[in-house]
Amino acid sequence: MRTGLPRRVLAAGLVALIAVAGCGVRPSDVIPAGDPPSGPVAPTTAVTLPGSP
Repeated sequence: MRTGLPRRVLAAGLVALIAVAGCGVRPSDVIPAGDPPSGPVAPTTAVTLPGSP
């Protein structure tokens, strides 16, 4: 019976869990960014690739 494979899977899972949990990203408050954009949307130009109709 192979007991090494389940232990390797468990060890890999624990390493991944520790890496994700300890990545160092901390929660922060809301960062104000000012008013949302307003006004009409600027028209865009279509890009045609060579060989397209």
